[in-house]
Amino acid sequence: MSQSLLLSFCLLALSFSVIQSQNNPHPPPVFKINLDLPPSERFKEVVLAKKPQIQALLQILLNETNVPQFLFSVIGFYEELVYQHHECYEELQGIAKYSELSFGEVFLVNFIYEILASCTSIVTVDQNGNVIHGRNLDYPFQPYLANLTVHYQFYKNGSMLYEGDGDAGFLGIVTGLRKGGFGISINERDKGGPLSTIYEIMFRRTFSVPYYIRRVLETAENFETAVKMLSSEEFGAPCYLTVSGVNKNEGVVITRDRRGVYNVSQIDFDSQDQWFLVQTNYDRDVPDPTSDFRRVPAEQRMRSIGRNSMSLDSLYNSVMNLEPNKRYNTITTSVMCPKTGDFNTTVWF
Repeated sequence: MSQSLLLSFCLLALSFSVIQSQNNPHPPPVFKINLDLPPSERFKEVVLAKKPQIQALLQILLNETNVPQFLFSVIGFYEELVYQHHECYEELQGIAKYSELSFGEVFLVNFIYEILASCTSIVTVDQNGNVIHGRNLDYPFQPYLANLTVHYQFYKNGSMLYEGDGDAGFLGIVTGLRKGGFGISINERDKGGPLSTIYEIMFRRTFSVPYYIRRVLETAENFETAVKMLSSEEFGAPCYLTVSGVNKNEGVVITRDRRGVYNVSQIDFDSQDQWFLVQTNYDRDVPDPTSDFRRVPAEQRMRSIGRNSMSLDSLYNSVMNLEPNKRYNTITTSVMCPKTGDFNTTVWF
């Protein structure tokens, strides 16, 4: 069977399975990643389990973003010679090997992720004073991406170090938790575009943000260190990073440019107006556009619930799971608490 025919068959099968499961929300499958293995072998199990779906999704993403085909061979050659992030490079090599895709395809798509996603993230405190964190992940290729959504548990020396939601074929995670430490979610910030991001990748050697979130979860032990790391690294694309911790007022939204921080907002448990923060895909010093009006409705619902009645359940059921924050292209809804280690994700397709 030719590769194009196989991809067409996979896309048809995926579309059918999505139609079948749209009304069947479910948790993502769990995959354990052993960080003590060589980097090229860490994602073997998940890639082999999802290989046809990875091939189909990557083809869709590449078609939609109109990336010139010649870039794949250029990237493969160029990155092999000079890419500085060696562990990331070896993990990508393993994904390319087991998915039977070129290194250039796998490499480039791992940086396209944060450009196209749109989300809602909320950090607040529950009725017991614990910092809690909610997020909706919205994406234009929801039927296909949902089929690849997985929950990773990263182990080192036999113990789970951190966990997070991601997608088979991608190294990064978009919602992550280190129990007893902090939680992180990323929202896309619409500044710049794909070509400028490709430039940043190839000539400034920047990180993919979801991959760097993994690095922070792996090396930072507390909220303060995580915020410092997320504020200082240069990235391939601007973004919003919502970070939750374990102590009072450990909740921030970091608005990031590629080179540094544009703005930081922090919760204040004792404030009537800032005991929570809602972040969508627009800077906090400008109103959300009427065509994508999500922040204000979420803020109104948060105030309606009230600080003394807030919980993971009320955040999930009465804010994240209601329109307009839950949308037609919402792939997952997650709620988590760094102090207790609670982390629950629903895949909607």
